[in-house]
Amino acid sequence: MWVVVTGVLTEHLLKRVGSEGKIFGVGFSEKMIEIAKSKFKNFQNVEFIVEDVNSLTFKNYFDYIICYSVFPHFKGKKEVLKQLHKMLKNGGILLIAHSQSRKAINQLHKSLPAPVNNHFLPSACYIKMIAKKYFLNLKIIDNDEEIFAIVLKKKSR
Repeated sequence: MWVVVTGVLTEHLLKRVGSEGKIFGVGFSEKMIEIAKSKFKNFQNVEFIVEDVNSLTFKNYFDYIICYSVFPHFKGKKEVLKQLHKMLKNGGILLIAHSQSRKAINQLHKSLPAPVNNHFLPSACYIKMIAKKYFLNLKIIDNDEEIFAIVLKKKSR
């Protein structure tokens, strides 16, 4: 099992992947990657990459891609979805998730300084619309309660 994570990496995820899996933690902030490296230095199956997701060159490589607490910060969300599609194996799963509702995330971002005050999480309907060329929808949770999550499966071409 190969997993790429953009955004927040958690010990829970590392335990779920197990020793047979490999996780690539991807982020464009060197500072955030350095923090993650120090936090997860004892895990042998984690590799960190400082890179914009759109610049990655993996093709048909990953079983799962998790965008956790990061999707609002991507510029060109349709292009990002196209790139993530290229990186997944056929039938691979993309999870876009946040531990808060879309409403709460967007309110938080509005209260922060630029440029984050313009980084919004679009509705699940919008993501579904821009993803339909590349993905099948498996599960959508977009309400004003606790979480935001979209599970998509790569379409075979």
